[in-house]
Amino acid sequence: AKGELIEEVCVIIAHHHHPGTDETINYQCLYDADLIVNLEENQKESPSEPEKLKKTVESAFLTESGRNLAGKVLL
Repeated sequence: AKGELIEEVCVIIAHHHHPGTDETINYQCLYDADLIVNLEENQKESPSEPEKLKKTVESAFLTESGRNLAGKVLL
């Protein structure tokens, strides 16, 4: 792989739980996918109130696609 791609992957891995203000679309997609998985696992272990989960879905995701998919999976 090209050095530029390797560098981007390393940056994504290093801080995929702590987004900055200017993240690449690749980062945003990974962040949203990871968040969906984490929220889904948390719901199985200790379910949140539906309204609280809805607010999280509306506010925590970085992409519209992430919000849409989270709504389908979690709500």
